[in-house]
Amino acid sequence: RIAAIEQKMDDMTVAFRQNQFERMRHGDCQNESSVLYSEMLTDFERIGDHVLNIGQMMANNNFQPEAEKK
Repeated sequence: RIAAIEQKMDDMTVAFRQNQFERMRHGDCQNESSVLYSEMLTDFERIGDHVLNIGQMMANNNFQPEAEKK
């Protein structure tokens, strides 16, 4: 299930990026805002990757809350 969520985030990023290219092509946005938006999309995709990594670690029982370690 976590992998499906991460894939959805990747798919959304691709769609958002394509929409941004269309806006740029039509002159509907400024260059500076396009760069910032692109950086935000990259961060969004990285968040999805981190969520997947954490979820997989927890699912493989490699995660113990601090309270259980003592």
